[in-house]
Amino acid sequence: MKKVNREAPRAVTVSPEGAIQIPEAIIRRYGIAPGQELMIVDQGGSLLVVMSREAVIEQARGMLSGGSSLTAALLEDRRRWP
Repeated sequence: MKKVNREAPRAVTVSPEGAIQIPEAIIRRYGIAPGQELMIVDQGGSLLVVMSREAVIEQARGMLSGGSSLTAALLEDRRRWP
């Protein structure tokens, strides 16, 4: 089961332009970059801020790129056995 980070709610203030500042710890945890698109979802009495689908896909690509291939590792392991 995936561990869910639960922190105490943090108050943010809406600027005259309608902007809010996301706490730095949350920006780091989720890898939010300047100019990145986020979505605001109206949950009927509460607002939910979520990363756009494109941002989630980009992060997943980053996790999969540049690492060793699982297939190659399995084939190498198989070659070692008689």
